[in-house]
Amino acid sequence: MKIDLTRKIIIVTLLCFAFQYIKAQKIDENGVLRMEKDTFVLKHNLHLAAKAQFYFQWGDEKYMELAPNKLIYQMKKGLEDGIYVATFDKELDWQIPIKDTAMVVTMKDGKLSGLLQRWDDEDKLIAEECEYKNGLMHGVRKLYYFNKEGKKLTNIEIYEKGLPVKTLQIEW
Repeated sequence: MKIDLTRKIIIVTLLCFAFQYIKAQKIDENGVLRMEKDTFVLKHNLHLAAKAQFYFQWGDEKYMELAPNKLIYQMKKGLEDGIYVATFDKELDWQIPIKDTAMVVTMKDGKLSGLLQRWDDEDKLIAEECEYKNGLMHGVRKLYYFNKEGKKLTNIEIYEKGLPVKTLQIEW
């Protein structure tokens, strides 16, 4: 469902602040901010966010389809350029625009292009962040796992044209 201009302005503002609150030291050729201790901070393409934003329920067949493993939903190809936000909220009635978020993706030329973020549906904790280019993983991919004590464990890999080329960190 397309959203009105006021909500769009609020969401773009929130995205700007949510992903740019850390002071960057250097931006590499993939748009990844390199921080102290070589931390990777991934951010959305705000140019595409300003074009169009779509909000829908997780699993909405208009925007999503089951992945080949039949365990998780993925975005359909051929969607309009913009930012897509899937939510676990069945009512689609938000007090805050980013409530109960399941996935945020950027689409360009009908393909994933930019940052994908996915949250777990049980604990509502971040599960994955991955950069895409022309529909393929390309850049940094972070997978998160939270143990029983609540400690976040992270695996970080670098992908090029859909293939893993370097593992930077394995914690689980």
